[in-house]
Amino acid sequence: MAFSQQQKIFIVEAYLRNSRKVVGVWEYSISACIEEFHTEFPEMLFEYEKFQQTLDLCVSNFREIGSVA
Repeated sequence: MAFSQQQKIFIVEAYLRNSRKVVGVWEYSISACIEEFHTEFPEMLFEYEKFQQTLDLCVSNFREIGSVA
């Protein structure tokens, strides 16, 4: 199942929300992002690899163009 636009936005927000700066370097938690996603969208089934690919693409797009599209 493909992720909706709303879900992609949530993924990026959760990924950034669950980050922290340690000794001047940002650390991100994919597992915390997935956990938050499962809480928000409990009916959504996906493979970890598909989630990570979507996350990487959406974050890259967001950083480059300001959109998850």
